Amino acid sequence: MNNTLSQHWAMQLFKADVDKANKIVLEKSGPLNCDDVEQVNKAIATYELALHGDEPANSLTIEEVAKATFWLYNSLPIPEDIIEQTFYSLSLACTALVSGCFDEFVKRETANRSKFCWDAARTSSDWETRLTTQLCFCWLNSFRQQKDAASKMLLIADLLIQEQSQYEEKYLSGQKPNKVKFAALRLVSCYHWAAASKVFVTNDSLKTSTHLRHAFNAMEKGGTFIQVSAMQWLLLATQFLQTKQK
Repeated sequence: MNNTLSQHWAMQLFKADVDKANKIVLEKSGPLNCDDVEQVNKAIATYELALHGDEPANSLTIEEVAKATFWLYNSLPIPEDIIEQTFYSLSLACTALVSGCFDEFVKRETANRSKFCWDAARTSSDWETRLTTQLCFCWLNSFRQQKDAASKMLLIADLLIQEQSQYEEKYLSGQKPNKVKFAALRLVSCYHWAAASKVFVTNDSLKTSTHLRHAFNAMEKGGTFIQVSAMQWLLLATQFLQTKQK
């Protein structure tokens, strides 16, 4: 761990949690239990805190945090909930991309393909499921550098924007009163994500980053831990790709 990262207040304050999680990942031979999962998530949150605050992370720190976070996420069981599963895959892909572990991500994804419910979810009548799985699908294709990824991303983004009027009202009306605000914020995050998709294919780095930052901010207010984490890493991974292309 380089000095910039090890001296960060979050890494110093929660060092015991991080050390315990890393020990679990290294020594555990079977699936993690609930307590293990909670400990690993604490460590992930600590690493991600090191990317924020009054001490801006440099590129070396970001790559080191991404690598540590990738292996922690890699140790977690695949979520059963399809939306959580989607953001889990996105977090894995983004941290793998930034840390240089993308081949490991592809290997894991291929080995666990039967556990993912992508095809059914992408045509779901549930608006949030439809949005998140479609957007994640086209971004993962882009990260894999598939030759038709850009045209598919643009097509899917346009389609989702058109479908908003068809699905949104029904989705929000089906939420419990105390959950509507959070559901709406997650949709706002996805709409910015869709807008980012449209400009990402044109290599407009400023507009892409702006939309993804708005997506992260909205998700931070309405999403779960894994959703917030994924949107943060999507922003960082996109900036990483755009820097490489310059």
